[in-house]
Amino acid sequence: MKNGELIIDTGLVQGKLRLSDIGLYDRVFDVGELERRIRVFQLTETLEQHEMRCTTTAPVASDGRDTPIWIRTTTEDRRCIWTRPVYIIAGAVK
Repeated sequence: MKNGELIIDTGLVQGKLRLSDIGLYDRVFDVGELERRIRVFQLTETLEQHEMRCTTTAPVASDGRDTPIWIRTTTEDRRCIWTRPVYIIAGAVK
């Protein structure tokens, strides 16, 4: 059992959480402005996922212009990562 509490006291957010109440799902303290918030959650004991594969369809310009595509992923600790743009040109590869 986790004893103790987390006390959050900033200029924008005040709150308390019992450590035993912090789990894998977010406990969110909203600031209310510009969608700012503090999220508290517990990471898993072991890393379950090491890779990911997916397929998607995106509209590509057909007039010879390049189409920038950005890829975003969220890591296990919920950090958001963006790639630099990948440029797709319709008909460039046959």
